[in-house]
Amino acid sequence: MFVPGWDSCDQPIVNEYDNYKWSVKLYQIDPVKTRSDSAEAWLESTVFSKLTPPANKRHVHSTKGFIGGDGNLLNYLMLHNASNPFSTGHPETSTTTVGVYGLHWKGDSLIRWTTFSPTLRFGDAGSELKQAEAQGLTREVRKWGPDMKASDKRFHRAYWMCANMLPLGNLLNHEAWSPTVNEEAGDGEDDGFDMTEADVRNNDLGLSEADSIAAWNGVLEALESYGPVGKPGARSGDHKVLWSSEWGVRDVWR
Repeated sequence: MFVPGWDSCDQPIVNEYDNYKWSVKLYQIDPVKTRSDSAEAWLESTVFSKLTPPANKRHVHSTKGFIGGDGNLLNYLMLHNASNPFSTGHPETSTTTVGVYGLHWKGDSLIRWTTFSPTLRFGDAGSELKQAEAQGLTREVRKWGPDMKASDKRFHRAYWMCANMLPLGNLLNHEAWSPTVNEEAGDGEDDGFDMTEADVRNNDLGLSEADSIAAWNGVLEALESYGPVGKPGARSGDHKVLWSSEWGVRDVWR
């Protein structure tokens, strides 16, 4: 049971789960109307690709787990003001976190999370999502709240913890849906693309071999320093930071 008006109230980002009252919503795209069999691909081409810095921030991480409600590639999770993974500039006051099975996802259960600031509730992104829902391109199919029975509240808690990259324990320890993966997809097919060694040489950039090696070593050292969970900030081995719009040259050359 939901407290009337929770999702219509302006609730701030909180640090404790017990204070998080937003619903966690599960959406599903219509593969016929969207002409897409991947929520991630549809969201990226329709909305996300337009959210560029510096006006918009983006933080991406992955989590070992599964999407409840029999979620598959057509589904995406959405949480408002669940977390603030950003550390530069003014403190963020509104965010939206979206979870999907990746377009190229395979292997064990893995959710790809992207947190945006400002929120996707308003602005051009919010308008596009609302319009897409009105046109039947996507629809809400389920939601989890803080006042539901324990078996359902489990997902509300788990996905908030995912957004905050906190240890999950056994919350999402379940045999996940697994798509069929064609391991040989694309192999042996001639798409007209050809690349030679000359295409990846740096001669035309005016860099010496020593400079090239130094640059590459700098990249490797930076990645190594971030450790097994990526850039500092991920607080559990359940999660891995993949990218952040806050990362810049200083994150490689430091």
